[in-house]
Amino acid sequence: AYIVTLPKNKIELFMWLEADRMQNAVLREFYSERDVVREERRMRYDDKPTGRYYESLNSLIYEAFPYRVPTIGWPSDIENLTREMAEEHYRKYYKPRNAILVLAGDLEPDSTMGLVEKYFGSIPPGDAFPPLTIRDPEQAGEKRLTVTRPDAPNLYTLVFKTPEVGDKILYPLDIAEGVLNGRSGRLYKRLVEQEKLAVSVSAGNSPNKYISEFSVQVNMRPDADPAKVEAAVWDELEKLKSAPVSEREFQKVKNRAYAGLVRSLTDMENVATMLAYYEMFGDYRFFLTWADELDKVTADDVQNAAKTTFVREKSVTGMLLKK
Repeated sequence: AYIVTLPKNKIELFMWLEADRMQNAVLREFYSERDVVREERRMRYDDKPTGRYYESLNSLIYEAFPYRVPTIGWPSDIENLTREMAEEHYRKYYKPRNAILVLAGDLEPDSTMGLVEKYFGSIPPGDAFPPLTIRDPEQAGEKRLTVTRPDAPNLYTLVFKTPEVGDKILYPLDIAEGVLNGRSGRLYKRLVEQEKLAVSVSAGNSPNKYISEFSVQVNMRPDADPAKVEAAVWDELEKLKSAPVSEREFQKVKNRAYAGLVRSLTDMENVATMLAYYEMFGDYRFFLTWADELDKVTADDVQNAAKTTFVREKSVTGMLLKK
């Protein structure tokens, strides 16, 4: 992804640059840039306490699906990539057929689309990616990972796989995220304020193409008992399953989510980015209709989604502990 903020009178220059990048890249700095990527991986993953932990956890979440592979690649991937391999990929796939262009701001649609046609219309469409047919099998049971390091923070992570973008269950799970998350959320009140087991906690409903995730992450205090942290998190999840969210709490979460969406629309970079990502997920309209779909969610929907999602046999638990 290239994210560019520019004056209105430079739109044509932007089109010319991107069209040239799509056809005429030389990759003359390939090997020096490959070394930069290798060093970036070493810094962000190999030498970072949380880096290998999250990679190993990810390989447990996804058994067969390609999301188990880190975007930056494994060290052996980077070291064995040649300029010829990169050029072949570029010639086949770095083309309009696989590109999404989003422009947001004070634009005149007809003249802007004229520029798109002028600079991109003559570029050959390129090859489509082979269809992705592989899917994860049904999870056979609860999975657990424990990593200990002398330089580690104390982390507890709990992950559940959920359906892809567009599935109706993701909207009540957005409400569940809001109930659990934030300084006024149930997890913060329980783990940070009441039981003094954590310094921070978050819950996230993360939509994606093909498979999504719902996760809980706890940054534990150095003296916290991990077993107590885990028991408290599961207790709060069970409460979502056993009783409907109160009307006041439910409306507060909806209001906060809707206000966050409205605020995000004032930032043109965010608007363009969100439209692009949802189009990549399958349809940009998911972004535009999200608030309306969230408004239809009931307390019963949240309870049913919790019952379906928060199941021990479908969970992946990670612990990163200081030795």
